[in-house]
Amino acid sequence: MMATTDLSLPVSTATKGLTTTSYVTITPELILLDGRPLLTVKKAVEDESLLLKNLYDDLKAKRIMAETDASIDETMTFRGEITIQADEDIPFEVLKRVLYTCGQVGYNNMLLAVISSAE
Repeated sequence: MMATTDLSLPVSTATKGLTTTSYVTITPELILLDGRPLLTVKKAVEDESLLLKNLYDDLKAKRIMAETDASIDETMTFRGEITIQADEDIPFEVLKRVLYTCGQVGYNNMLLAVISSAE
């Protein structure tokens, strides 16, 4: 996964590498799922609900597809994994809504993309 050029990931000492998952990107302007824009950060801040409907709908469709694939091939089981990469200056309120929405669809194994400070 490549961080988009318009965001700066936070630094972390975590050493676990990335796995292949769908990913939510939160730039200063947009919230994207697998590179596809879903809504603006401004709209996410203004929304009264914790649940971000566009993100919820797209994640639910991805989960249904994964579960359908798993019924054909057991090695493709839905694991509830999602990677979230967010600009370090994104308001926590936006990140909280993204995390909440992911959890409501069953994406409870959330991985946060950071820049490693490990030497």
